[in-house]
Amino acid sequence: MGTVDVDFTKTFDYLVRDVIWYKLIKYGVRGKMWDIIKSMYEHVRSSVKYNNETSDDFSCCLGVRQGESFSPFLFSMHMYLNDVEEHFISF
Repeated sequence: MGTVDVDFTKTFDYLVRDVIWYKLIKYGVRGKMWDIIKSMYEHVRSSVKYNNETSDDFSCCLGVRQGESFSPFLFSMHMYLNDVEEHFISF
C-alpha cells in the first residue's frame, strides 16, 4: 500500500465556517461555549501585507484565525476527523 501526502499549508485560510458550526452543534456544543466560539468569528477583519505595504482591512468570512490556540480544534471539526471511525465502520 502506498503513502499519501497531504499539503495542509493554507488549510486554515479556506475552512468553511458554516461546516464548523454544523459539526460543533452535531457534537453537542451549545450554550455559553457556543456563544463564545461564534462571537470570535462574527466580525473578523483582515489585511494583506505585500512589499512592506499593508492593505486596507476587509471583512473575512472564510477560514479560522492564524495563531489562535483554538484554531487546530476548529480545523479538526471542519475536516471531519471525528467522523473517521464512523466512515470506516460503514464499510
